[in-house]
Amino acid sequence: AEVEVLSDSDQQEEGKPDEGLAAEEAAAEELFVSLVDAQKSLGEEPRFTDAVKGSLSFARGTSPSDRGLWGTIGLWQQFLEQRTQVLGQKMQREIQSGVASYLSDNSLREDLVNARGEIRLQDLPPELIAEIEAIQRRYRGEVDALDGEPGSLRFQALLQSDSHRQRLALFCTWLRKEQKRLAPS
Repeated sequence: AEVEVLSDSDQQEEGKPDEGLAAEEAAAEELFVSLVDAQKSLGEEPRFTDAVKGSLSFARGTSPSDRGLWGTIGLWQQFLEQRTQVLGQKMQREIQSGVASYLSDNSLREDLVNARGEIRLQDLPPELIAEIEAIQRRYRGEVDALDGEPGSLRFQALLQSDSHRQRLALFCTWLRKEQKRLAPS
């Protein structure tokens, strides 16, 4: 296997700071911090804690221990994974509630229920199947909107970018999208 050291196309020479980039990094951090504050004020679950504010970095990473923007992106990925899990749990609770509500008003043929009290989805009445499928579609849409899979196109765009400034701009787009989701309608 060949290994090649990669560097950003917008990397400045050693000792020559890019003043514009520093301002963009500071603006990105401000955006993230305001998102953390919005999540807290709305009682969002899951959410970032105030403690994360002190560990954010939007600069270029300089070593495995100083991952810079990539470390912050890693935190974002963890957040999206947790949010996906929470949505899955909410979906399961909503489906269970719908089934329980149906069963409180209707009965099922006893031969369809196994010894553990379980029934196969395809053995449920069509109207209940339709309700369950509608719930699943709605939650699938919410999960798809997260676009948080590491193999997704937006993460692919980050990996393929050879510009720190471009990665920063892409990440800020995601943060703004999350802020928009949290904004009152």
